[in-house]
Amino acid sequence: MTKEFPIWGKPPSADDETLLHTRATSYKNAEQICIILAEEHGCTDMRIQTLDISQPYEGFVAALS
Repeated sequence: MTKEFPIWGKPPSADDETLLHTRATSYKNAEQICIILAEEHGCTDMRIQTLDISQPYEGFVAALS
Protein backbone atom coordinates (compact mmCIF):
# COMPACT_ATOMS: atom_id res chain seq x y z
CA MET A 1 0.00 0.00 0.00
CA THR A 2 1.47 3.33 -1.08
CA LYS A 3 0.57 6.39 0.93
CA GLU A 4 1.51 10.04 0.78
CA PHE A 5 1.24 12.54 3.62
CA PRO A 6 0.90 16.12 2.31
CA ILE A 7 0.90 18.84 4.95
CA TRP A 8 -1.51 21.76 4.60
CA GLY A 9 -1.50 24.94 6.65
CA LYS A 10 -0.97 28.68 6.73
CA PRO A 11 2.47 30.16 6.10
CA PRO A 12 3.45 33.19 8.20
CA SER A 13 1.26 36.25 7.53
CA ALA A 14 -1.14 34.27 5.31
CA ASP A 15 -4.90 34.13 5.70
CA ASP A 16 -5.49 31.14 3.45
CA GLU A 17 -4.40 27.53 3.77
CA THR A 18 -1.91 26.22 1.22
CA LEU A 19 0.12 23.09 0.58
CA LEU A 20 3.26 23.40 2.74
CA HIS A 21 5.10 20.11 2.27
CA THR A 22 4.75 16.95 0.15
CA ARG A 23 7.70 14.69 0.95
CA ALA A 24 6.85 13.19 4.32
CA THR A 25 7.64 9.46 4.32
CA SER A 26 5.18 8.46 7.07
CA TYR A 27 2.52 9.99 9.30
CA LYS A 28 5.05 10.18 12.14
CA ASN A 29 7.53 11.95 9.85
CA ALA A 30 4.77 14.40 8.83
CA GLU A 31 4.10 15.16 12.51
CA GLN A 32 7.81 15.93 13.01
CA ILE A 33 7.81 18.18 9.94
CA CYS A 34 4.77 20.05 11.32
CA ILE A 35 6.74 20.84 14.46
CA ILE A 36 9.63 22.20 12.39
CA LEU A 37 7.28 24.22 10.16
CA ALA A 38 5.68 25.77 13.25
CA GLU A 39 8.81 26.42 15.33
CA GLU A 40 11.31 27.41 12.65
CA HIS A 41 9.09 28.87 9.94
CA GLY A 42 6.05 30.21 11.83
CA CYS A 43 3.41 28.14 10.01
CA THR A 44 0.04 27.69 11.70
CA ASP A 45 -3.21 25.69 11.45
CA MET A 46 -1.46 22.65 9.97
CA ARG A 47 -3.12 19.36 9.11
CA ILE A 48 -1.81 16.14 7.61
CA GLN A 49 -3.73 14.58 4.75
CA THR A 50 -3.34 10.83 4.17
CA LEU A 51 -3.59 9.79 0.52
CA ASP A 52 -3.66 6.12 -0.45
CA ILE A 53 -2.43 6.19 -4.04
CA SER A 54 -2.36 2.41 -4.43
CA GLN A 55 -6.11 2.40 -5.11
CA PRO A 56 -7.45 4.12 -8.23
CA TYR A 57 -10.01 6.83 -7.62
CA GLU A 58 -13.24 5.44 -9.07
CA GLY A 59 -14.63 8.85 -9.94
CA PHE A 60 -11.49 10.04 -11.74
CA VAL A 61 -12.83 9.70 -15.29
CA ALA A 62 -16.13 11.33 -14.33
CA ALA A 63 -14.26 14.18 -12.62
CA LEU A 64 -12.40 14.93 -15.85
CA SER A 65 -15.63 15.21 -17.84
